[in-house]
Amino acid sequence: VATPDRFDALTRRWKARRGVQALTLVIADDLHTLGAGGAGAASGAGPALEVGLSRMRYMSATTGRPVRLVGLAACVANAADLGEWLGAPPRALFAFPPGARPVPLAVHIQGFDIGSMDARARAMGRPTYAAILRVCGPGGDPALVFAPTRRAARLAALDLVTAAAGEGDPARFLLGSPADVDGVLAAHPVSDPALAHALAHGVGYVYEGQTPSERAAADALFRAGALQVLVASAGAAWSLSAAAKLVVIAGTQAHEAAGAVGAADYPVADLLHMVGRAGAAGRG
Repeated sequence: VATPDRFDALTRRWKARRGVQALTLVIADDLHTLGAGGAGAASGAGPALEVGLSRMRYMSATTGRPVRLVGLAACVANAADLGEWLGAPPRALFAFPPGARPVPLAVHIQGFDIGSMDARARAMGRPTYAAILRVCGPGGDPALVFAPTRRAARLAALDLVTAAAGEGDPARFLLGSPADVDGVLAAHPVSDPALAHALAHGVGYVYEGQTPSERAAADALFRAGALQVLVASAGAAWSLSAAAKLVVIAGTQAHEAAGAVGAADYPVADLLHMVGRAGAAGRG
């Protein structure tokens, strides 16, 4: 059992390693990271996996020894292309439609005709709050919110706390006790005062580049059921394994690389991964 980068390193000198040449079965998980243009590519798992599997096919063709490749993927938009690249015949390709999910998935789209990304993100705050109350209920099922940037994730979390306080119930999203939160924060110190404030009111947020301790605190509280809402930046989507009854994607565009002008649409693979977090734990 190996991560993609370790498998790549292990098989790089396959001609000198009889153990690698003796492989007859390779099971590759997370095929959806192949060619991902967004956060999935940032981790480097996709390119390493692509190189490793290509090397296995080349080794099999060179040595004449058959190697069976089994690929597993989450939501992908090009299952047929992946199967063809992997060498799987049509009869060996199994692509399951959304209706095959153990938990039915309903998708609702609400448009915002606002040019500025920042203004559009602010406009999505109240609809996001209303959707959480409508679908999950106060003190009910968990919700995940994806925001385009780190700053947007922080502001979205604080907006939810502010909205709850404005209705006279600042701890509306806190499902655990304050003692539960304090216990986790004692084990995972949080230096960000905004995050500490949000966690105390039942909302957490995570983003790429966050300190491990702060990320662990938000993850642990959400998984334990102490927080009802977790907000994540788009860049942290692929490293997030949490699931919820409701997923809100607050914006489908993000700023391009530094120095670029304008915004770019999320890759389809990223959108499908975010949507797939809804009900992934069988919670509705």
